[in-house]
Amino acid sequence: SSSSAAPPDVEGQLTIEDALRLAAAHRPLLAGARSRTEELRARRREVQGELLPNVDLQAVRVGGLSGAKGNGLQIAGVVSSQLVRDNAAGVNIRQRLYDSGEIANRKRALSHQVQSAQADELTNLRQVSLEVVVAFVEVQKQEALLALAGEVLEQRAAFIGQVESGLAAGLRSEVDVKLARVQHARARSLVFTARARRDQAWAGLRRAMGSP
Repeated sequence: SSSSAAPPDVEGQLTIEDALRLAAAHRPLLAGARSRTEELRARRREVQGELLPNVDLQAVRVGGLSGAKGNGLQIAGVVSSQLVRDNAAGVNIRQRLYDSGEIANRKRALSHQVQSAQADELTNLRQVSLEVVVAFVEVQKQEALLALAGEVLEQRAAFIGQVESGLAAGLRSEVDVKLARVQHARARSLVFTARARRDQAWAGLRRAMGSP
């Protein structure tokens, strides 16, 4: 029935695995922790690279105009008949041969920070996972309560029909009809309350998953 249907923007059957996967992908808390860990790893790689050889490539290109005098080429009395070019290339390799301990200490400190960031990332993941599981269970409970309230409402509606038929046959009184209608109104109110609580549970689950 429409009283127990899921909220309009929820499509398909969401599993706990889906909810955990969405939270891991979209929760800002987890994204920030992953970014912090990657930043520290990158800084550690930079420090490690300071002990590796540094290679610089250099290239020089020198050109002379066609018909230039030979003395410009340090060859007296010779006239060039074509464009003269001279290309030169060089490779410079530099490596730090001695470290007083500064790089090693920086690397060690960054390694500790990476481990700490990884521990924080795991802690945050466990916290978010727990929030998702609690919210998911709450959604399941409220969905079940809403379905039960819908069934009760349908039963109360059918009972009104029975009482009214009994009244027409002289087997029921007006009081019975009024009581049946009161019970139906209460059941309908319970459905409204259950639906509102169900929607609140879904909103909590969406927040736990990092959805708007």
